[in-house]
Amino acid sequence: MLIELSTRRTFNFEFTIRKLSVYFENFFIFIFYFFLLFITATSVRRLCSDKSCFRFTFVTETSTWLQANSSCVRSGAELASIQNEAEQNLIRLSRPDKNEDYWIGLNDREKEGHFQWTDGTPYKFQSTRWHGTPSKNNIKENCVELWGKLAKWNDKDCSAQSYFICKKKEKKGKNNFKSLNYKLG
Repeated sequence: MLIELSTRRTFNFEFTIRKLSVYFENFFIFIFYFFLLFITATSVRRLCSDKSCFRFTFVTETSTWLQANSSCVRSGAELASIQNEAEQNLIRLSRPDKNEDYWIGLNDREKEGHFQWTDGTPYKFQSTRWHGTPSKNNIKENCVELWGKLAKWNDKDCSAQSYFICKKKEKKGKNNFKSLNYKLG
């Protein structure tokens, strides 16, 4: 009887050790994939002028335009507005996947042909940024994406799936994230 008790304890101890090792192995696999997903899902860039800095977050997870906008707002940002050539070039060059399309904050959802930015900044039409001309009679193409390798603007159906870019204004000098800093000329 003493021998049986000893064998049973050994078996339980080995079984417990095996169970724990499986739990730890699964935990570390989960942590590895979580960090891998986090690292590949976002990329951050920073653009500064003499007056202010903006953080651009590139999200490589497809969403509709409305879902992308909500995601940016939940993080305290907006879908990106592009106000000058420096921002356009930063975004064009910084996209993690240059073959994919990215939602930006420009849209004409309220009135066809009257574009506005989600962050309320003024829209100044720049024909050189558009891929062709925006559709004026297509009520389905009300949201704007950066299209193709050259990141031209293209109006598209808001329910389509694309990657997206968030933009957040920051205080000058704040740099609490991994980034590349760009200086406006």
